[in-house]
Amino acid sequence: MTDHWSILGAGALGCLWAASLRESGRPCTLILREQRLQEITGHTTHLEPELQLVEANRRQRFTISITDRHHITAPIQHLIVTTKAKDTQQAVHDIAPMLTDNAIILLLQNGMGSQETANSLLKKCIVWAGTTTDGAWKEPTDSAYPAQWTVHHAGHGQTWIGALSPEQPLLPSSLAKLATVKRLSIHPCDDIEQRLWLKLAINGSINGLTAIHQCRNGELLTCPERWQQVNALCEETTQLLLRLNIGGDINLQAITREVLQRTANNYSSTLQDVSNGRKTELSFINGFLLNKARQLGMNLPSHQALMEQLKQRGIQ
Repeated sequence: MTDHWSILGAGALGCLWAASLRESGRPCTLILREQRLQEITGHTTHLEPELQLVEANRRQRFTISITDRHHITAPIQHLIVTTKAKDTQQAVHDIAPMLTDNAIILLLQNGMGSQETANSLLKKCIVWAGTTTDGAWKEPTDSAYPAQWTVHHAGHGQTWIGALSPEQPLLPSSLAKLATVKRLSIHPCDDIEQRLWLKLAINGSINGLTAIHQCRNGELLTCPERWQQVNALCEETTQLLLRLNIGGDINLQAITREVLQRTANNYSSTLQDVSNGRKTELSFINGFLLNKARQLGMNLPSHQALMEQLKQRGIQ
């Protein structure tokens, strides 16, 4: 029997995973905010909206089951959490009563800090965290067609998943089956914290700058001044990682360049938040790096200047 996955959070990443599961013939349900569900369905909770998956010139359409936490009809055994880092604590707290004991949970958040908080709220569950370099962005929903969503897979990447608690080292079979979803490249990882740090380091050198310059990822490469800013952020982050004994001899500039090339057409999650008038996750990315640096008595002037520049523009 195919495992049914619920996905908490219907942003770009949640929709990409939902579409990828449906593309592989897997059942899944997107769990929305109550207000959002009401906007889409009115008084019915059984509508299956159309989710469009776009890659290059190919467009696929899938029906997708939706609900909110008040209309979940059976305990949840498998859950992927793709909410924003700032929303994860409340979202996990609200969904926890609907989870079975030993439910399999996969957390997919940008930045760091939210994973540990979520894990502490899910004591009876098997909690794994993941990090991905897939690029995805979601088109604004047409108010005339609230049940039609479009997500663009703007760059194929790698997804690494690992146990957050050392007492849960074995890969659950349902998570192993996710590795067969053909669109996503999913790999188990013995040290997920190191992977989370690397993703944090990359995002810290990209996301805030795309919000400042209102540009796609690749445009940070094509402008020498912008690439110089990326390099400065990478250099400071590398020095912090060295102090924390994380990352070894990684070349963060080279890795970041490769990510920018592969996701050149993507709009970062931060720029998507800014464009939609939402609060960003930068406090869990650059803010997290700055807090760690302060604890060590280090200064990260480029990161500090970036955060101040964002604040001056009203971006939080």
